[in-house]
Amino acid sequence: SFLDNFKRGDHITVKIRAFDGKDYSHEKYLSLEVLNTPPRIIDDGRFTFDGKNFIKVLGAEDPDGDEVRFTLLKGPEGMTLDEETGVIKWTVPEDFQGDVPVEVVVDDGHGGKTKYGFNIKLMIVLEEKKETL
Repeated sequence: SFLDNFKRGDHITVKIRAFDGKDYSHEKYLSLEVLNTPPRIIDDGRFTFDGKNFIKVLGAEDPDGDEVRFTLLKGPEGMTLDEETGVIKWTVPEDFQGDVPVEVVVDDGHGGKTKYGFNIKLMIVLEEKKETL
């Protein structure tokens, strides 16, 4: 959105002028100061899975330069999220199959929070071995 270009301390003035199809109204001005902007979560889509351990790294940028903290809101039992680095780790139970919803929030400590969710989908793929006679 256009708000992505602003950060804490910026002043914004908007000129408003109504038009009824025939005439324009007098101009009105609305001014405000941006008090805080929420952080942005960065997900490049990459992850690693070695058949047992799932690892994914999320990043975050705060337009105001605030330090951010990650929190795991929703995930499977045993999943962890490092609050400083955004590293998600999960030891997947043996023979697990299905979809796992994951939801995190990143907080800038000044009221700016951003939620982010994704799904992990795991399925067992059986390979057929063919022998040549």
